Amino acid sequence: MRRLISGLAEHTRNLQCNVRAGFLVAHSANGPVLEGQHLTLIGAFEPAPPEQRDALARRYLQYHPDAARYLELGDFSFWLMSIERMRFIGEFGAMG
Repeated sequence: MRRLISGLAEHTRNLQCNVRAGFLVAHSANGPVLEGQHLTLIGAFEPAPPEQRDALARRYLQYHPDAARYLELGDFSFWLMSIERMRFIGEFGAMG
């Protein structure tokens, strides 16, 4: 998985100290997000190697053309996540 992140962000500073992290992907058609389906990815992040950065930027801009202004700032960079585990939750159960 690839992410474009800013060096100013607290989560980037955290990754620079400890590359292990979780990433939450959530969807809820109706109601609160955490009551719907969600997937947690667990793994380690690392900065993208210099030789991959141009290709990553071209692909990213295909899907997010407005991000070009962030890339021009020079503060944003791509990080790659090596996924070690995943946990899927279809929905929370009701309790009574």
